[in-house]
Amino acid sequence: MGLRRFLEPLLRKVDLEDAYIMWLNYFPDKDKASLLSGDVKHLIEKRKAKSYLYDIFKGSTAKNLVEKVMNADILSYLPEDLLVKVDRATMANSLEGRSPFLDHKVMEFAASIPIDYKLRGLDTKYILKRAFRKEIPMTFLNRRKKGFGVPVGRWFSGELKDFVRDALLNRRSIDRGLFNEEYIKRLLDEHQGHKRDHSNRIWSLLSFEMWHRTFIEKRSI
Repeated sequence: MGLRRFLEPLLRKVDLEDAYIMWLNYFPDKDKASLLSGDVKHLIEKRKAKSYLYDIFKGSTAKNLVEKVMNADILSYLPEDLLVKVDRATMANSLEGRSPFLDHKVMEFAASIPIDYKLRGLDTKYILKRAFRKEIPMTFLNRRKKGFGVPVGRWFSGELKDFVRDALLNRRSIDRGLFNEEYIKRLLDEHQGHKRDHSNRIWSLLSFEMWHRTFIEKRSI
């Protein structure tokens, strides 16, 4: 997550629930208004995407906001994003992935632990690090978290520059009437001109385009 995206909800002094949703959201409402065509906006205005997460927050019995966010992750981000990606990637290579910390007994125990043992100041996974401090070298225990990011941002302004423009701006895609052509052009121009990093937004649009061609139009990519 970029610094600008992280700080925006904090500077606006929004509630934690709203900040959490803003951090997950690649297209805030004002950007969706520019991205989506009038017909699409009319169809979805009665059911905002963020209502899904608000409903999870409302249904949570957690006693504090941090645990409400953790509960939201367990019910949404974990099974609908992280785990499904791992499952598809491993099964595609004839492997069976395992997540031992997600054993139901471990999860139930973790849920019962006071929040101070999970998050102490800015130190995350506090009790887990304490439990393994004698088994794992401190250089690893306190090392910054590293994800499995792919340099799509660089690709979209480099070797995949023409591919992504053709995919998102070809007439067949634009003529569906779902998205605003000028908004997509601006995203690509700003990103490929190194004015702003729109990696996640372009990736989302490209993923939708490939999905639509494959499963809706039933045509080859």
